[in-house]
Amino acid sequence: MDTTKFKTEEEKKHAESVRKIVLQHCVACHQQLDLLQLRLINFEDLVNGVQDTIQLTNKQLSELNFEKAGVSIQPTKLKKV
Repeated sequence: MDTTKFKTEEEKKHAESVRKIVLQHCVACHQQLDLLQLRLINFEDLVNGVQDTIQLTNKQLSELNFEKAGVSIQPTKLKKV
């Protein structure tokens, strides 16, 4: 266990937000594959849907990183007691 890399609450929230965005992306792609498998959409629809999902994911990640950049996060310095 590495005891030199502690995360602040803000860093934990950011990591959780990234996980949620990635999971949302994976679920959307999986649903589109299911629709293709059930022949409810064709391959071109799948390609367009995945491209839209990628654009949405990139936008969400950019906004999240922009918000994080707006908050100055300084590494916490540990003091010997």
